[in-house]
Amino acid sequence: MTTSFIAIPSINAFEGMIPSGHDLVIYEKGDSPEQGYVLYGFDELEMFQSDFKQPAYGFLGVSS
Repeated sequence: MTTSFIAIPSINAFEGMIPSGHDLVIYEKGDSPEQGYVLYGFDELEMFQSDFKQPAYGFLGVSS
């Protein structure tokens, strides 16, 4: 099984949708995205930002 990851360099400048087969994740910058939280939509971004000193964002997918 391989894990794919697409980083979002600037969440404030991002325009688009969650790619098929991927989850939107928030994680601590410098840590593995797999150690972060899965968000079920962009409306959840502010709910979890305070849980991280330096929040980072991306799309995490799993394919075989």
